[in-house]
Amino acid sequence: NGVRPHLIDGVILSPLALESSDLQAHEGQVPLVLLGEHLLDFDVPYDHIANSNREAARLATTHLRALGRRRIAAIGNQGTLTIKGGAAGVRRLQGYSEALVEAGLPLDPRLIAQVASYSHEDGFRAMRQLLALEQPPDAVFCYNDLLALGAMRALHEAGCRIPQDVAVIGFDDIEEARFAIPSLTTIAPDKQQMGELAVSFLLGRIEGTRTGPPERVEVPFKLLIRESTGTMTHAEDENTEWSGRRDSNP
Repeated sequence: NGVRPHLIDGVILSPLALESSDLQAHEGQVPLVLLGEHLLDFDVPYDHIANSNREAARLATTHLRALGRRRIAAIGNQGTLTIKGGAAGVRRLQGYSEALVEAGLPLDPRLIAQVASYSHEDGFRAMRQLLALEQPPDAVFCYNDLLALGAMRALHEAGCRIPQDVAVIGFDDIEEARFAIPSLTTIAPDKQQMGELAVSFLLGRIEGTRTGPPERVEVPFKLLIRESTGTMTHAEDENTEWSGRRDSNP
């Protein structure tokens, strides 16, 4: 609402809280580029710059498995346990699930914790629920860093050592992750490239130099290994980076 063609030339928009009707109402008004995640269950007819959710989740889970962990939990699922659709959490669930299958580990629904939001509090609550299981996890992949930091607080209060008893990994590489005790291993998307691509795509649409079908671009990321899973280091080898992907949107 409020997007008026005679007032602006184009929009870079976070679609996180949008519904399909919001985008349909906007269609054809002004050039639009979506930036970040969305909760829609279909691909959108606009250029979209996003995180590499599926590949990053697979790498995060594979890293935990490489540490010898066998009961790897996931915190961040919202709604039913489905691996179909396009929302960020769904893609992260898919990557997590694929990594377990590749490692020959069972996909245990009891280890996939549901949350209402991606907050410290929900991470704390979810971790407490996981610790109450008869066989609690020995590692946890959290869908963002806020969830991971909340989970770490719950582990601390329960007397669990990180990473000796439970290894923890997050997603986003927020500043708080570096200064947590222990510091948080996390997936670090290339945020600078995300912003640069969004501006470049939008200018191309405004100036008429970008006339092809809309694209969905997933930006590169790195796995930053810190104290919550082991030795603190900025891992740079081929197994801890992903170069991104471009696909056409319908």
